[in-house]
Amino acid sequence: MNPLPKPHSPAIHQRQFHWYLGGLGTWWISVGLQMVLVPFLVANVLGESPERLGIAQMAMVSPALFFMLLAGTLADKIDPRIVLLRIHVLALIPSLGMAALVATGHVTFYAVLVYAFMMGSLGSFHLPSREAQLNTVVSRDQLQKAVSITTAVQFLSQVFGFVLSGMASLIGTFFLFAFQGLVMILGTWASWRVSPVEKKIPDDLASVWTRLREGFSVVRRYPAMRTATLLSFMTGFLFMSTLLVTVPLINRDIYQGDSTSLAQLMVGFFGGLIFASIVLGWVREIVHVGRPLAIFLALGACILMLGTMAVPFWVFFLIVFCWGSCTGVFFTLGRAIMQQSGPESHRARAISIFQLGLMGGGPPVGSLMMGFLAGIMGPVQVIYVAGLGMLAVVLVALIAGIWKLDMGE
Repeated sequence: MNPLPKPHSPAIHQRQFHWYLGGLGTWWISVGLQMVLVPFLVANVLGESPERLGIAQMAMVSPALFFMLLAGTLADKIDPRIVLLRIHVLALIPSLGMAALVATGHVTFYAVLVYAFMMGSLGSFHLPSREAQLNTVVSRDQLQKAVSITTAVQFLSQVFGFVLSGMASLIGTFFLFAFQGLVMILGTWASWRVSPVEKKIPDDLASVWTRLREGFSVVRRYPAMRTATLLSFMTGFLFMSTLLVTVPLINRDIYQGDSTSLAQLMVGFFGGLIFASIVLGWVREIVHVGRPLAIFLALGACILMLGTMAVPFWVFFLIVFCWGSCTGVFFTLGRAIMQQSGPESHRARAISIFQLGLMGGGPPVGSLMMGFLAGIMGPVQVIYVAGLGMLAVVLVALIAGIWKLDMGE
């Protein structure tokens, strides 16, 4: 008979990592669903203006401004498993609530705003806790490979959510919101199977504000972390806001698309992210990280501006895919930088600051700005704002010395 694996053995780590991926995957299926359902309900079903679409998308990403840094502090302070279990359970409320509103025909713009804000708030607590938990289920020598795997699983799950939400025009949104509730139940079970860990910081060691300041201090101290975080804010402001607001408007106004075509464009962008993470998983460890960061952000900006041309839908899909691939290089390398740099005691807080830039620092203001600019200039012309803006950011970063940045620092 085979002996039982010892605690902390590779077999235990592998099993724990599998349950970790299960919880990760279920959450991002839910994110994929809501990223299509919110703009589809606002733009296509309710027929709201570009400004109101920008407000709705802002409602989904703005909670990160208030909660993500607190969530990062919490993830360093207590067992992330506790946080993840609770947010999966709480996510049942907005999911099943929207299902009930759809079933009774009471969906309004303000109901969508409440749903978006609640799911965005819970997502703010999910990201730092999930990142902090990664260090407890894999060994440090496997961390960079694990980051590539989790990035691929995250986006594959999100793409699965996009594919399902693309059926909204055919099967209705009720079944999709109900399915989102079922996915949250499965995520609760997977998160429960991950072993608990002891608290990392006693309750009375420092105030929340002190711990937040310590997180910012660590990010400022390490050049690689500082650079990745600053670029994440600008990527969120210019690229993610374009994806959230401008792409759905182009789908509706230029291509007269529905939920299916919008889901296809989301699949294109995040499929590019998956492709980039898989390719980077096969590449040996990159030391001079500043070079690919600058190159692919600039390339992504140039590819994005190709979307201003009058092209068939399938060409626009390819443009979005290539743009997503370039963004995926930054996303994957940025996460690896934050995981591998700085002290472990402050890692969740540092990662929450990085994630804040991508999902909470830039997108709320950017989404609002893109919505109002699209109402004035038109959604196609707004692409120039994002593309030229990112090229200017990369130029400033090159002047500041990003080309010489390496992980050795």
